[in-house]
Amino acid sequence: MGINPIKRPKKTAIIMAILTITTLLSALPSPALAHSQGVPTETMVTFTDVSEASGINIIDTGPLTNWVSYGPGISVDDCDQDGDMDVMVTARFDHLSYENLEFESGSIQFMLNNGDGTFTDWTSESGMNLQNTTVIGSSWADYDNDGDKDVYLSAFGESDVDNLDSGERNILFKNNGNCQFTDVTVDTGVGQGALANAIVVNGNVTEVVMQNVGSDYATSGGLAPAIYFRDAYGNGAMAEAIVTADGEISSVSITNGGEGYDDENPPEVIFVSGVANYGHSTTAIWADYDHDGDVDLYSMNLGIVDEELYWARTETNFLYRNDGDVDGDGEIEFSDVTKFAGVSGQGEVSDSPNQFFLSGLYRMDQASPSNPSTMAQIATADYRGTGLSFAGVWFDYDNDGWEDLYVASDFGMSPIYHNNRDGTFTVMTKELNMDLPGTGMGAHAGDWDGDGDLDLCHSNFGPNYLWENDGGNSFSERSRDLGFRDAGSAGSFVAVNWACQFFDYDLDGDLDIFFGVGRINRFTAYNNNTLYRNDGDIDGDGFVNFVDISGEIGLRTGTNGNKTMGVSIFDYDGDGDLDIMLGHSDRAPQLFSNNAVEETGRHSSSFGILWD
Repeated sequence: MGINPIKRPKKTAIIMAILTITTLLSALPSPALAHSQGVPTETMVTFTDVSEASGINIIDTGPLTNWVSYGPGISVDDCDQDGDMDVMVTARFDHLSYENLEFESGSIQFMLNNGDGTFTDWTSESGMNLQNTTVIGSSWADYDNDGDKDVYLSAFGESDVDNLDSGERNILFKNNGNCQFTDVTVDTGVGQGALANAIVVNGNVTEVVMQNVGSDYATSGGLAPAIYFRDAYGNGAMAEAIVTADGEISSVSITNGGEGYDDENPPEVIFVSGVANYGHSTTAIWADYDHDGDVDLYSMNLGIVDEELYWARTETNFLYRNDGDVDGDGEIEFSDVTKFAGVSGQGEVSDSPNQFFLSGLYRMDQASPSNPSTMAQIATADYRGTGLSFAGVWFDYDNDGWEDLYVASDFGMSPIYHNNRDGTFTVMTKELNMDLPGTGMGAHAGDWDGDGDLDLCHSNFGPNYLWENDGGNSFSERSRDLGFRDAGSAGSFVAVNWACQFFDYDLDGDLDIFFGVGRINRFTAYNNNTLYRNDGDIDGDGFVNFVDISGEIGLRTGTNGNKTMGVSIFDYDGDGDLDIMLGHSDRAPQLFSNNAVEETGRHSSSFGILWD
């Protein structure tokens, strides 16, 4: 690929920002902010594939698939606090069972960084040895303020538009301080211990008989739990819990008996409060949105999407507020405040806490085969989002000191929410000039133009969006001006862009951008991942120069590319520059080592703080 410069008027102050955010299946886990003027790049910084030398090539988290698949995702953090980044790789699976005759889930793998450029498989020792799982997202944060990083795993389930119970519960793992983890998902709810049996007659759930009424459901937080009916065959049973003034579940009211249940083997009755989220989850992002000193959790659901036949059911996202230890049991509790906060990711939200709103069946029709980013909306042009949420980012777009929220959404509008600083948010999609439908799959924030505010990238099936922040009052979509719209495309083939991330790959003080590219079904082609270098104003004409250097720096993953869904950018070897790890659906993960320090003599921290 030739080197094609794209120019844009230069602005003065360069601010590097690698934020605590996740794209679909990828993460940069800790904030890093630095001020620098762009430093000219005198040599070509390149990457070397060190997958085998590092031990990353042994990772196997599910069957290899060529098109209709999700995963694996990648996230990193310093689990054992030894100063280097450890790696979580999530499941890889065919979510539609199109390439395999029967649904086959995957596993997760956790790798400890040895500090010498190699990794050791620590999955069994960690206590997170999940098999037969559809966990595709992992997000790190110290939710209990004990000084070490915990991890929240987002599980997807199976894409079956005819089975409303095809999701899988998410899991919160508490770090015990030694890189060994305990599942505390149930403990994060207000109230515990309720047990019940379902009675099924002629395939319908007709009654729920309480075996243990539990405790503290109403007295600590006033929230009744959501109820789920789980088995392999059922479809659609719904119920509401009746809670007494003493905090006990006195009875369960059936609101929909469902159909197709086994009379002899009734479904399990599950009472959910806390952060379980039984939807079709993709990822989650942490932030202290209410500034009370602890991190809160925004968990995103994609809903049920058939990428072959273009049918979908949408699902609500969840905002879980960290309430601290409200009942004195030694565990942190979370409350579902989605409706109060106004951040459901779609137009509808359940009135019952911990219960997502699942829509009817929608047909997805694209407006133009050559430009799938302009897919028609699922239902209406709703500025609150489509309910098909792939990724999100907390970022302060107006520099008021409070975290705002952007949600990359498939098949329609991607909403942006302004933090009102009172626990609520206001949808600002139209007001900020961001009411452009797309097929959002990845999102990241960074100040690529160096004007002191945070901009956004948004990856699509088709042309990507690059949102320039115009001083916190509006955004302008600049992808065509900057040459990013067709990242990864080869000839007439439209790229499926799963991830986008800003980072300073060559340590010159400005933000470059990487796109992870793949495919979604057998009708879309493979394409190569793409890296655009920001050269700053190297020729002194007052313009920033962006250059597509993908073919020159050693990042090609195959002749025609691979299906790259997971991207994580971090300094794996501690040499002061940022390396790239890729998760593929059709081959083993890859790790590429950056030689920027060797070539330039400059250094950065694990996530981008620059120094000479």
